[in-house]
Amino acid sequence: MSMDRRKYPRFQTNLQAVASLKNRASVVQIELVNIGGGGICFQCEEELTEGENLHVYFPFITVHCYVIWRQDNRYGAMFINPLGDELQVICSGGK
Repeated sequence: MSMDRRKYPRFQTNLQAVASLKNRASVVQIELVNIGGGGICFQCEEELTEGENLHVYFPFITVHCYVIWRQDNRYGAMFINPLGDELQVICSGGK
């Protein structure tokens, strides 16, 4: 029996977003797989490294996070400042 160690529930999504890479002068397209109060899982064609800082821009909010794991073109990133009400905005599509 495996236990989920996540502090926050995850919400499945397929939102498209743009991320700027803090350590590089580049912007990449990402597709979110899921999102929770502590972080996101996303797909990206650009190769990112663990520990890399990102600013993820949605049409209605910007979040700051860093990559904590990678598996092929799928990444997990933890928010630098955990979200509160912002999570509800993201999960509701900005409504």
